[in-house]
Amino acid sequence: MNELNLNESTLDLYDNFSKNILNEHDATEFRNKLEQDQEFNAGYQAFLMSKEVINEKIALHLRDQMKEWNVKSTAPENTEPGKIIDLPKRKTSERKINWIKWTAAASVLFVLSVGIKQYFFYKTYTDQLLNEQVVMETGATRSEPSPPSRINIDKIIKDLGENPKTEAIENAISELSKGNSMDDNYQLAQLQIGKLYTYLGNWPMAEKAYFNGKADKNLMDISEILALMKSKQTETSAFKNKLDQILHDSDDTNHDIAKQIQTKTNTIWWKLYN
Repeated sequence: MNELNLNESTLDLYDNFSKNILNEHDATEFRNKLEQDQEFNAGYQAFLMSKEVINEKIALHLRDQMKEWNVKSTAPENTEPGKIIDLPKRKTSERKINWIKWTAAASVLFVLSVGIKQYFFYKTYTDQLLNEQVVMETGATRSEPSPPSRINIDKIIKDLGENPKTEAIENAISELSKGNSMDDNYQLAQLQIGKLYTYLGNWPMAEKAYFNGKADKNLMDISEILALMKSKQTETSAFKNKLDQILHDSDDTNHDIAKQIQTKTNTIWWKLYN
């Protein structure tokens, strides 16, 4: 991963956008960069978090200061009738705000360094699980495509390559769907279609294809969970119910991975980045 350019102008840009003071052209360019540049987006999300940290520290300092003044103003020697209370005057030099600057700098660097790592981990976490749990099969025993079959499963899957884009996956689904139930490879093709729809986060279509391909329950269960994660539906009852169902059965093949998913999807990082 390339190092994020955390120079002063970048932080100023983050700050200006968060305050909605950029002109329309610059704001549009900023939004486009957020969509196209993952590291830039990660930096901005972490910057927003750092602002919260700084604001909390400032608020805490002010509360402590007010408590200190209140103690001094209510001390016995200061409660005589008619006596004027002189609150302690603070120095007006620039040093009085140095702690804020240092706190801000430290908070920004810490949150950015941690936040960026977490951003890339959680943004790729679902895809990593898909590659581990819902593996696209090539080279399995199957009939060679011949009339009336038009499904060459191995070629279609191999042509996808690693980390295929949505368009490539949709094209593969279209190619795999050209056969019919009379083809020797029909069920295997349907299984692959189910897996591809899972990669797209489309569980209804994945479930239909899995049913046609006679997929086993374990594959369907983990695919449903991952499809809902992919489509950002981890707060839905469908996701929680399916996860709970697996977690309550310690003998379930997916039990361990379900525990891991539960832990990850309950973190603040998951909720922030997904």
